[in-house]
Amino acid sequence: MVFTHVLVGILLGAIAAGALPGATAVAVTAGGLGGFFPDLDMLFVHRKTLHFPVVFSLLALVTGGIAALEPAPVTLAAFVFLLAASLHSLMDTLGGGKEMRPWRETDDRAVYDHVSGRWLTPRRLIYDGSLPDLGMAVVAGGFAVYLLPGGYTLPVLALLFVAGIYTVLRRWITRVISEEFDTFSEYIQYRLRSVFGRFTG
Repeated sequence: MVFTHVLVGILLGAIAAGALPGATAVAVTAGGLGGFFPDLDMLFVHRKTLHFPVVFSLLALVTGGIAALEPAPVTLAAFVFLLAASLHSLMDTLGGGKEMRPWRETDDRAVYDHVSGRWLTPRRLIYDGSLPDLGMAVVAGGFAVYLLPGGYTLPVLALLFVAGIYTVLRRWITRVISEEFDTFSEYIQYRLRSVFGRFTG
């Protein structure tokens, strides 16, 4: 759902930018980065190291209040970034677990909640790379295009195009990757070790 997360973040930035003229680029960039940021933990423990459904939400509330009292590009950017990261963490509970092939429903770990110290259970409503996932991306991207100046249309459409290709190839990708890898995170870390091993070994 990474493309959906990024596009939702961009939409949040587009909405928030209406409160501060001239801060559109900052808000949209912050939203896109916030939507992507949690998935950097694919390099560590996916959906745990950088996913904070409760903490990000609380921080978004705090920074939202600060941005309302002291509207400025930096406070708006912090708010949008944290809100997008929060929604990313929460949205991941709607899909499957951490498994690479969520339609098999073999993993009950959706997102780790650091406050309660436990894994949240997946709702299995929308899994990564499914048509509903693409539909959410299209809706978010469509509203973003409507709200943003024309210069943002092409980048948003490009993201939607890549998301569409990913949707078409999603199951094929999992057939190409060996069954020994249960998650994309495991596979990515394996490939990185292989690449860096060549340079260091």
